[in-house]
Amino acid sequence: MQLQFLLNYISEFYPSVQSITQDSVFGPATASSVRSFQRLFGLTVDGIVGPATWNKLYQVYYTIQGDEEFNEIFLRLI
Repeated sequence: MQLQFLLNYISEFYPSVQSITQDSVFGPATASSVRSFQRLFGLTVDGIVGPATWNKLYQVYYTIQGDEEFNEIFLRLI
């Protein structure tokens, strides 16, 4: 998955993570969004997408996905 996709998806659920234009360019807006993500999730705030940031991006993404799946199943039951 693309970094900008993950950041934008997560920003829908965590407004303090800046949404950005998905243009495949790691420019100032993407770096700023990465820093806001890192700050929110207790990572080193350096704007670098290293292993810890990638791991947390995927962890948060899949946690949200699981919550959405749970909500869809729950709504079908009621």
